[in-house]
Amino acid sequence: MTRRALSVGSCLFALTAPACAVGARAPAAPPPAPAPASAAPPSPPAPAGSPVPAAATPAESDARTGPRDTPFFTTPEPREKPAAEPRGTALGMSKNLHDSPLDGLWVWHDERGSEWHLRTSTRGLAHRFNGRVWLSEGAFAGVRPSRTEWSDRLRATGRAIEFDFHTQSGVDGFEFRASGARCIHFALSMDGRYDTDSIHIGASGAHPKAHVFTLCP
Repeated sequence: MTRRALSVGSCLFALTAPACAVGARAPAAPPPAPAPASAAPPSPPAPAGSPVPAAATPAESDARTGPRDTPFFTTPEPREKPAAEPRGTALGMSKNLHDSPLDGLWVWHDERGSEWHLRTSTRGLAHRFNGRVWLSEGAFAGVRPSRTEWSDRLRATGRAIEFDFHTQSGVDGFEFRASGARCIHFALSMDGRYDTDSIHIGASGAHPKAHVFTLCP
């Protein structure tokens, strides 16, 4: 007898001996194993010439903050005429610059009158000193700060010098020479105030008659 097989659903039937019951389902195939997670693609390289930022060390952070990073405060030339001090008043440095607890500004020149000095001093508290030194004739030369770190707080042109110092528990300042000039003009302030008592001239530490004044060697 010829054996014929019929396929119903998922079962195979033989006319003589059924291989499975009607309605039975073949066991489902196991689900495929999940594909392994792919690694994240590498970051594209930085374009040529782009600097890689470095983490600032505490020392670098301190160096970038503080008073020296404040905007430079300019001192324009005053409108009033400078008051002339007696000739020779600025000769010699006052011993009080280092030996007394005075805060303020100090101005003097050497015996030949060719080398000039300006200093700011405090004895504990921080103060801000600003000022302008200028000429009516000649030109400045040899302008240099007493400390190299203050070079960015000192601006000089042919006939004018401006400074903006923050001084605390020490002395700051600059040196300069005046070529072809008989006298030098000054406008000096401490903490934004024009106080003549905070200005000390020459070896005697004399105070000027006005906050805008002229000194002649």
